[in-house]
Amino acid sequence: SSNATAASGLRTQAFGAGAGADINIFARNLTLQAIARIYTQSYGAGRGGDIKLNVSDSTSLLENPSYNPAYTTSSIIGTSGAGLISPGGAGNIFLTTNDLNILGGSQISSTALQNAKGGNINIFTDKTIITGYNQYSFVPSLLISGTQGAGGGGDLTVNTRQLTLTNGGRVDTSTLASGAGGDLTINAT
Repeated sequence: SSNATAASGLRTQAFGAGAGADINIFARNLTLQAIARIYTQSYGAGRGGDIKLNVSDSTSLLENPSYNPAYTTSSIIGTSGAGLISPGGAGNIFLTTNDLNILGGSQISSTALQNAKGGNINIFTDKTIITGYNQYSFVPSLLISGTQGAGGGGDLTVNTRQLTLTNGGRVDTSTLASGAGGDLTINAT
């Protein structure tokens, strides 16, 4: 809905020693709009689940067209490891699609917090467009792997024939703390 007040989507979580469940999607087209989420999270010793997307035509993450202060980003495909009690890591993201569009402050992300290790992101596309920002929070459209703690960030690999970054769109590996940032590799052929 264009007037979304709560996030909708798919999510798995791990709170203890066991690993979180994976999310596997096989589709012709995949569209996340407003503040939709596909997300795996780990809060304990168990590693978060992986997200595996095999989308034959197009994958589009669209902007949030209405203001909601609870959500500073638009649509997200992401993994996170909180590492609050012990260093359970974030899951990995594997996305294979013909066209990838990350628009209006949407994100594909893997985040490591505290002592957790970030997950790796592997993208295989023919054409990738990352553009714009959330018109209310000014958060840019991102393909990002980052760490905000002592755990290292995951690696980010983009295999694409064409990569277009405009109007603030970014591909980013970063560290905001003592953990090492992951490697960024772009294979554009």
